[in-house]
Amino acid sequence: MGISGNDIIRIGGWGDLYYGLLKFNLDNLPPLVDKVEIHLYPMVQGEQYTSMSLDRVTSNWIEDSVTWNTKPSYIYLKTIPAPVTGTWYIIDITSIYHNWKNGTFTNYGIQLRPDNN
Repeated sequence: MGISGNDIIRIGGWGDLYYGLLKFNLDNLPPLVDKVEIHLYPMVQGEQYTSMSLDRVTSNWIEDSVTWNTKPSYIYLKTIPAPVTGTWYIIDITSIYHNWKNGTFTNYGIQLRPDNN
């Protein structure tokens, strides 16, 4: 899995925008599975979290070199609720995974984009 920058995904912002990009190495994984989930844990206590858009990334990007001007293209999939401090945040990407594995989509990863900043 690639996370742009480090092992912390910053999504939101205060007067600006932070998008979270995640890329996955699917080599040697089975083509059909029952469930594929991303498990994230909100780390900052006392922060206000926002709902997010889950996007399928549609162009290549290079970890640690994405800027606002070089961010990859994407297709909006759905809105997901805001995380809750102190609980695991689970995002189901089973259908996206199946489409990557069967070749319907190229695996450029996903993007989490804040609905508010």
